[in-house]
Amino acid sequence: MISQIDLVDVSTCKKAKLGRRVVQLFIDFFLVFIVSFSLYAFVCQPIVNALPITAKNNQTLQEKSEEVTSIIEETHLQKRGENGRLVPLKTGAQNYVKSLVKTSCLTLGIDYYQLKDGKKEILPVKEEECLTYSLSSYYPNDDIRSYFLVFRKKNASFYDETISDYSFPDLYDKFFLNKCSNYVSDSFDKEKDVLLLNRESTTRLLDYFAYQGEAGKEEYENLVSSYETAIREGVAEVENHYVPYKKAYEQFKNAFSLSYQLDALFLFLAYLVGFLLVHVVLLLCFRGQSLGMKVYSMAYRRTDLMEMRFPNHLIHTLVLFVEEFCLVFLMALMLNNLRMLSIPILGPISLMNLAVFSFLVLLVSLIFFFVNKNHQTLSEYASLCEMVDLKEKEDSFYMIQERENNGGK
Repeated sequence: MISQIDLVDVSTCKKAKLGRRVVQLFIDFFLVFIVSFSLYAFVCQPIVNALPITAKNNQTLQEKSEEVTSIIEETHLQKRGENGRLVPLKTGAQNYVKSLVKTSCLTLGIDYYQLKDGKKEILPVKEEECLTYSLSSYYPNDDIRSYFLVFRKKNASFYDETISDYSFPDLYDKFFLNKCSNYVSDSFDKEKDVLLLNRESTTRLLDYFAYQGEAGKEEYENLVSSYETAIREGVAEVENHYVPYKKAYEQFKNAFSLSYQLDALFLFLAYLVGFLLVHVVLLLCFRGQSLGMKVYSMAYRRTDLMEMRFPNHLIHTLVLFVEEFCLVFLMALMLNNLRMLSIPILGPISLMNLAVFSFLVLLVSLIFFFVNKNHQTLSEYASLCEMVDLKEKEDSFYMIQERENNGGK
């Protein structure tokens, strides 16, 4: 089949106009995106999900995720919420301060209240809501005491480094009394008691819970901050020194990485195939024209006015592949799965690293395209080619003469 490009001597054609070039680049760029994204969504993803290694890895991931969560829950540093996931540290800190206020109300004989329809409603404080509530040696509402004074000692043989023991005074001095000593009741005995607030601070905190004003805000923020500091130190100890957690988490991390590495690999393959379909297969079908070029009747020629040769096409395709690789970011963004780009696939290198590099190359290419007089992209400049309009001819014999002067080469 004879194409339009076979009927035209490209050496006599005018260079393509800037406006048409911009639209042509846009068409081809997003055609690669559409084809690659479709390949990943409708071909690659189903293949990944059907692989035996995916099913096995997902099972391992689920098992190790539950094991890691169970270990953290066992330390009492975090609890599970209604959704089965660990409650965030901030939420745990807020719950702790509320339990502390209830404990102080019950101990000091202060009415605990909440607002209902704008009016104070006195609520009874149950013992099981207080920090002093205990089950044998375990205090379910006092996570700091449960971890530092119970769990660590019970499981000392599982820690891979010697960690200094704490007593009641140590815990309160380190985590609370340095910031919150002004809030503590005079009757509080740090040698044996759970932390107890004074009457004034308890009342101010009750007002803060009800009205969210300035009264009690300082006490609340300092207590929450102190609790978070204690819990974070405990979590860091578990992560760095508690051997069962370290082993389970390492296995979880490996399964997690493998899951995203498979996604990243097939995302790369989808882009590769999509790019080849648009910039190689279509060019072969259209005799050297992409879809955008065919729409606007454009073609490439070498800067010496000759037709393109294989080395020109090869260099142009390789550089263009780098320029458009940043499309993997758009694909991951559309899939709401940017995490797959951050997982290393070649040593420390991830798809995100490659996509950022590609974006920088593309940015330089676009700047170069607009500032140079021939409006060439980097891929065109590197391959010594330029875009011409097949429907517009030069008005003089200049190009023909230059071609003859070059000996037809």
